[in-house]
Amino acid sequence: MMKIMEPAGALRGSNQKRRAPDEKIFSQAGGGWSIKTLLLEAKHMVGIWEVVRRSKQGPIMREADFDLQRLVPKSREVVQKYGIKFNRETPVPMDDAMADAVFAAAIEFFLEVGCFVKGNNRVIEFTRQELDEALEFAPSEVLFGEGRDARLAKSRSVEDPSRPLLWASSVGSVSQDLYFPLMETVLSNPLYDMAGGDSLAHIDGVEIGIGDATEYFGATRIARMLVEVRRRVGRPGLPIANQTLCGVTAIGMLAALEYLSPRDGYFVATISELRLDPDRLIKAAILQEWNANIGLLFCTLFAGMAGGPETSAVINVAYWFLGALAVKSNYYSSFPLHMMGTNSTHREVMWVANMSGQAIARNTNFVSFGHIYTRHGPRTELCIYESVAALLGIMASGYHPSFVSFAGDGKTNLGNPLDVHLVAEVALATFGMSRQKANELCLEFLDKYEDKLLPDQDLGKTFPELYDVETRQPLPETVEQYKRMKDELADIGIPFTS
Repeated sequence: MMKIMEPAGALRGSNQKRRAPDEKIFSQAGGGWSIKTLLLEAKHMVGIWEVVRRSKQGPIMREADFDLQRLVPKSREVVQKYGIKFNRETPVPMDDAMADAVFAAAIEFFLEVGCFVKGNNRVIEFTRQELDEALEFAPSEVLFGEGRDARLAKSRSVEDPSRPLLWASSVGSVSQDLYFPLMETVLSNPLYDMAGGDSLAHIDGVEIGIGDATEYFGATRIARMLVEVRRRVGRPGLPIANQTLCGVTAIGMLAALEYLSPRDGYFVATISELRLDPDRLIKAAILQEWNANIGLLFCTLFAGMAGGPETSAVINVAYWFLGALAVKSNYYSSFPLHMMGTNSTHREVMWVANMSGQAIARNTNFVSFGHIYTRHGPRTELCIYESVAALLGIMASGYHPSFVSFAGDGKTNLGNPLDVHLVAEVALATFGMSRQKANELCLEFLDKYEDKLLPDQDLGKTFPELYDVETRQPLPETVEQYKRMKDELADIGIPFTS
């Protein structure tokens, strides 16, 4: 069995691939971990029940001590040991040796720090043998969707020349009266391979809560609404990669599964930094039993407990290890955010996302998606500059792109499907672009918006201000702005073909 070498220089390069025994472990039914094969071939693989046992019997520790005695000092120690340095001039890094150093540092960091279990005040720890096997047997392909709408997501390399999957979203939260118009507009776009669903705060006058009957109410009804949206646009098998939107707890998620397919995507969302809780482990157990596509959703908070760009990059990489070991994730959704702006488009945050993505792409076969969270809202120039700057790094650093959440997410009805369409066009025009070229363009876009990130925030316009809700068509001024921005992007250097 292949082992990960400790020295950064000995890690595999971007043209090498860790063995991915897909013919043995890839399940055609779902693209997940084959339990039978893992039992036969993996001597040290950690199962969900062993993870649960450790969550109850691991070392006892106060949460503050986990941060101040483990996470913070160890992240600083490995950054110094491995010589990891942030370079402001390369938000899209091009240093392979540095990416490998981040990966090696993250291994050492994770094995000594582990994962804190909120509520239990325990730490889950893993061994090097367990991590080696998790990396060895993790799936390198994930099957999303059904029928003619099915898509195969494959592990991507740095500067990968193959077309990525396009995962589009529209807005974080929407009012009930706009749910079908907005979702139908997004899901009907043939460019998108998969989509992110919108959430609802109220349904039929009921405020959706967490951990009570209203969560069941919200989760089941949104699941049924998503099924109906897909039917209406003629794409019944289109994968929704963040299903059970109102199923925040395992109770809500379990209620919604009756209406959904395991070939959609289901998040087990971590708590920053490197935390799980018993409810999230319940989700992992349910989804593994159902052979569903499990996504680990994680957010390293730059300028929070994760510290600066160097330590944030190391911590961000450690989340992939946590997903493979504790959750058996099929795919990984990474979105480092700036703690002050809740966006992913600061220079330092893009460096964190891109450096950690390259570290993973060069040294594993994980299937990774990179999310884009802008500071500014829809139909603003700044939103497009931010989106494209972040997208260029994501594409060159080994991710499939997931775009775009406007104005830091969480704002009701802030969505412009035509902005999202433009970002998709940029993705199709730039996959395979070199990191050097991506970095040059990223710097140009940073010059246009960087000084307007904090404290400024232009929330932009809401969906009804941009589209005719009845016809689902963009208003003339929305189309005009789209054309103008596309022309400007082309003048800057985005190589559109049409």
